[in-house]
Amino acid sequence: MLHSPRTTRVPTRAAFMMRFELELFPYPAVFGTLLLLVLLLHSWRKEHSWPYLFFLSLFWVYILVVLTMIFFPIRIPQEWPGNITPQNILGIFSHVNFIPFNFGYLFTANASVIFEQLIGNILLTLPVGFCLPFLDRVPGRRIFWLALFFGSVLEGLQLLIKLLGIISGYGHSIDINDVILNSIGILVGYGLYRTFAWFYRALTSRLRLPTSAMFQYLNKVTMQKTKTNKQVLHES
Repeated sequence: MLHSPRTTRVPTRAAFMMRFELELFPYPAVFGTLLLLVLLLHSWRKEHSWPYLFFLSLFWVYILVVLTMIFFPIRIPQEWPGNITPQNILGIFSHVNFIPFNFGYLFTANASVIFEQLIGNILLTLPVGFCLPFLDRVPGRRIFWLALFFGSVLEGLQLLIKLLGIISGYGHSIDINDVILNSIGILVGYGLYRTFAWFYRALTSRLRLPTSAMFQYLNKVTMQKTKTNKQVLHES
């Protein structure tokens, strides 16, 4: 997903001849903001909870940041759609790494590149695992499949854009290891959420916290896991 030294190429003069180039600002950002306002209005009518709207807004901003890092700018070459040929498609697939844990020459690069490729891909999706339980109940037994699905969607969209002859981002490579690392990031984020929920429940059982809307919402969110565990034990 992030730029890989394995697929670095020196751009040619023709590579800069673009028919169309789309940055995140202003049009996609304005559209995303309007869509967020629609979601906030719908959620307010349904939930009447400003803490929920707060976490939804944070998550939406995070999604926009991720889209910016991965997909923007979106550039359509001058020769498009003539560049969608069987030869180019085969060339794209020839540069896709389908072998798990095959990092090529990554570990011969400097430490900053290694950090970006390994830790960077994990940190990229860590907020998904941590923030999503604040918006909806996420059963622990399903988080693995959710993480795998999210990582696969991110990488699959990048592959689809390449196959359509469109250039997105800055030299992002398609790599099964990115799916694995992104999935690990979500699992780590969910583990941090579970840790936060445990500490929060332990704290509230010993201290009298304010009864504001935010603390009530946190009580509701962190107690969901306890309730779910009891339901699972009862069903078994």
